[in-house]
Amino acid sequence: MTPPASHCCRALQRQIASPRDSVWISDSVLAATFGRYCLVSKTWHRKASNVPGPLESRRRLGKRQMGDINGLQCASSPPNWAFPVPLNLSQWRWEPPQSHSDLERLHPRRASTDAVAFSVTIPRWLGEWAARVEDEDQIPLSDLAPPPVAKSPPFRTLLDDFLGSIANAPEDIFITDATYLCHKLQQSIFLGEMSPEDLMSISADLWSALDSRLDNSSDDSQLYFSLYSAIVTGVATSKVFRPSLLPPPFWNALLLRMSKLPVDDALYVLFGKVMDATHHIRSGIVKGVASVLARFFFAWTINSRARTELEQARASLTSVDAALSAHARHIGAISKAVRPLLRTLDPGSHGRLFDVANELVLEQIQFVLEQDWVSATRQCELRYNWLSVLAQMPHVRQKSLFKAAERLCSDPVGTEPLRSTELCSLIISQWASRGYLKSAGKVRQKYKNSCSGHEDKALASLVLAIFQEETCLDVSRKGLYSSLWQLLAKLDRSDDMIESLRALSHTCRVPRDLLGALSAATQDHHVVLHLHTLYKRHLQRFEGADWDPSLFERHAENIVLDPSLPAGTIWYALDIDQLEKRVDNLALRRSRHQGTYGAQRVAIIKKVAPLLMDAPHVQGRTAFRHASRYVRFLEEVTGVLPASYIYSLYRVVTRDLAEGQPGRTTRLLWLLHVIERNYGKQLSHECRHALKRWRYRLKQLWIMRGGGQNGDTKEQ
Repeated sequence: MTPPASHCCRALQRQIASPRDSVWISDSVLAATFGRYCLVSKTWHRKASNVPGPLESRRRLGKRQMGDINGLQCASSPPNWAFPVPLNLSQWRWEPPQSHSDLERLHPRRASTDAVAFSVTIPRWLGEWAARVEDEDQIPLSDLAPPPVAKSPPFRTLLDDFLGSIANAPEDIFITDATYLCHKLQQSIFLGEMSPEDLMSISADLWSALDSRLDNSSDDSQLYFSLYSAIVTGVATSKVFRPSLLPPPFWNALLLRMSKLPVDDALYVLFGKVMDATHHIRSGIVKGVASVLARFFFAWTINSRARTELEQARASLTSVDAALSAHARHIGAISKAVRPLLRTLDPGSHGRLFDVANELVLEQIQFVLEQDWVSATRQCELRYNWLSVLAQMPHVRQKSLFKAAERLCSDPVGTEPLRSTELCSLIISQWASRGYLKSAGKVRQKYKNSCSGHEDKALASLVLAIFQEETCLDVSRKGLYSSLWQLLAKLDRSDDMIESLRALSHTCRVPRDLLGALSAATQDHHVVLHLHTLYKRHLQRFEGADWDPSLFERHAENIVLDPSLPAGTIWYALDIDQLEKRVDNLALRRSRHQGTYGAQRVAIIKKVAPLLMDAPHVQGRTAFRHASRYVRFLEEVTGVLPASYIYSLYRVVTRDLAEGQPGRTTRLLWLLHVIERNYGKQLSHECRHALKRWRYRLKQLWIMRGGGQNGDTKEQ
């Protein structure tokens, strides 16, 4: 009989069921865990097959295992500090790599009975090194000590030997020993093997020894230069022996000795090194620096080759400015020498050194004038070259340069003034070095093309070149013009600019805006008046436009109060004389005054009218004449007279009454008519009674003093 179906189901369930203590992992749990693992183990910028783990590719796994085995067999060498004895790799030579079978054949493995032996092969070089260490442990320490190195004798010993043999040594041996001694001196200073006291003592002994043996030949000068160069180079390059350890007297003595050497490029470079090394004591070595500069100036002045070059240049070139470039090499050499001096030198705190240098230039010019070749002052151009050096230095401000130019040009030593081409070259160099003029090359080229070698057109050509340069902004252009006016004012040569503009106007068109820019940049009202006159007489017929009266707004007060100018200059400056000329019709005259610049003229007249009426240098009759003209002009243009001007007119008219005199009746009546036209009859009537009472009191006072015995009074 077959068992019931229920028994079969229970038997099947009993076989599949797991014991209670076992862990059952279902498919869902495994899938969720695997998905979580994939999410967590995912890395950026790398594939899953390159990550160590169950998903790592077999190729990647094989490479990693090979690298681990290779690292165990060929370990990297330990650092140097891990070896008790330094490695000797002098006998090592490179061998090409060999296969594993060859290595097994050449170096068969030996069976190791040690339970803790390494399972990898120890590198051969490490075993050889261990064996060598065991052998070297048995060598005495005395045998391992390095051989003694022979120390060179101290510099004092070398100096004593040199001083002992200086008198009897042959010339060639003496020069060789002296050169070697200078080399050792520089090395000792660089290494800091001597103190500052030792250096000063050794230098004094060497100077005395060389003075006793040498003369003034070129070879001897080279030995002196080698000694000075060894001292300066050693101190300047040493990190132990600082230049501040040496006092200023030592540097002064060294510079004084350098001033006796012949001037060449090597001396310029050496002087620059001294200036770089002594920036901390610059004020204490003025005497030494002045001696070297004097040597430079003297050599520059009497250089026959320089004079010949300049004469040839002037004979072959038509441009005067091009002739000055014949000295470019000499200017550059001295510029390199003094560049370290002026790089950190502030003329405000080191003005004494600049003054000394200027005096040296004047002394050299005076020396040249006392010689037979008087024309060398114009040939060598010492004054221009020194000013050019200052102009090329970026840290020399315009104030210092202009002061030096004024000092060198105004001293009564009989020198000629600087030419206009020289002034233009100086000011362009100054602008370029200070960064005021960005396109200096273009401006210089335009200036030369416009000047064409004519001295009288140089200044005008320069301002025209700046005006035509497109890269110059209006603000920059005004600053450049102002700088040029300051230089011309320092040298009292502002009129040269006017003459140059007049000469240039004969060959090319001078724009009205250029004259306006020059007028706006100057502080001298005389210059503005001259520019206005130049435009009215020579340029207005080509332009056709009137002069802008606003250019006189800053200078109107100075024009009115200047005793050297006529009282009616302001009328000419504002072109009011020209507008009123040959015009009797009031309407036409008013339309002229109210033209393009009518408002500017009225504003200036209102500003200066009271000043002219009260000016102390203007006589009473002149003041009254201009006061009546002011009244007529303002009434015609504006139609009304301000109350403040009535008071100014009152002071002009009653000036005689204030001085105790009866006054002039015609002037008093004119004042009353002006008041009546502008403010009515009532105010005019009150003023009339006030003036009558004033004159009556003056008459009574005059009678009381005995002036009326004859019964006559003076009234006009």
